[in-house]
Amino acid sequence: MIDLRDLRALAALRAFTDDDLQSLLALAPACNVGAGSVLYLQGEPASSCFLIVRGQVQVERTRRSGTQIVTTLRPGTLVGQIALIDRGKRTATVRAATAVEGLEIAGDIFDQLLAGARPLALAFQEQLALAGIRQFRGVMEQLANLPAAAHPADAEARDAGLTRAQASLGESGEQAIDFNDVDLDDIRVVFDSNIRRQRW
Repeated sequence: MIDLRDLRALAALRAFTDDDLQSLLALAPACNVGAGSVLYLQGEPASSCFLIVRGQVQVERTRRSGTQIVTTLRPGTLVGQIALIDRGKRTATVRAATAVEGLEIAGDIFDQLLAGARPLALAFQEQLALAGIRQFRGVMEQLANLPAAAHPADAEARDAGLTRAQASLGESGEQAIDFNDVDLDDIRVVFDSNIRRQRW
């Protein structure tokens, strides 16, 4: 059973008022998922998204070369929302790494929250924007830290890093980027200058 105290403990929901959280509990039914069970399957149409309250899930991408775990998501993370926003198919499989408890937000409720002007809707929209920014920054950091491809081993590490970054960015809906056309030295310079700017 998920209650107000559980949601209040999540850092991602800190900006939500108690009334917002009570509304969210009323709109989104609690859902329990056993370890190893699939929440969403890559390629399927989306009908809901999931707020992780307890436990962890793994995001897996399947390509011709096989299946790769892209990332592990923890409590406070909203997962599955991108396919609801762009009306596309799931870009990854989401599997419970442990027993998971969360709130399932149906597509029609999600649409109301995106379009609404109530405090809950505005807080929800803000959290979606912040999550997207964090995800993009994480990908940029991955790219900035990739090794130069001076040696074959470096090239393999670079290619593996590019695959992880591309999969992560694909989860944010930006599926059209081909990292083979990206100049990593330019990205490293821009990212480093942004770090310096933030420190000032």
